Amino acid sequence: MCQRGTTLRTAERPVLIPSQRKVESFDIAEHRVTRAVLEILMRRAAYCGKVARGHIDAINSERHLRHIRLGTGPTLFETVDLPRIRRLRQAVDKSDRAISMAITLAALPFLQDAKRLPKNHTQHVEIPMFPSLPKQLFVSL
Repeated sequence: MCQRGTTLRTAERPVLIPSQRKVESFDIAEHRVTRAVLEILMRRAAYCGKVARGHIDAINSERHLRHIRLGTGPTLFETVDLPRIRRLRQAVDKSDRAISMAITLAALPFLQDAKRLPKNHTQHVEIPMFPSLPKQLFVSL
């Protein structure tokens, strides 16, 4: 107030005095990274579940070609495709559980205040997981 040339006697009422106050915040780097990892996990699990469902649909669409009994033994569909469908259904169940768990973890109160990382935060990172493979095999998601 002194910088503005105002005194307490001549100031208009009510007198508002700016002050600094510490406020607790959960928006820290570790929480942002945790939230980003959970979002990546949810997207990846959803993608894996979608791919597994697509494989199941593809196998079932060719069932009429592979479920032909020649002789007394089991058909190709029974010996190869049914075990594969069982494994794919297990993968779908696991992806659904992973999504459910990630959503539950992302709903924790301390992660609600964390800001989302920008979508291109990994745009300039070129660190392949398998350095012996050529870079052409790596594509960004």
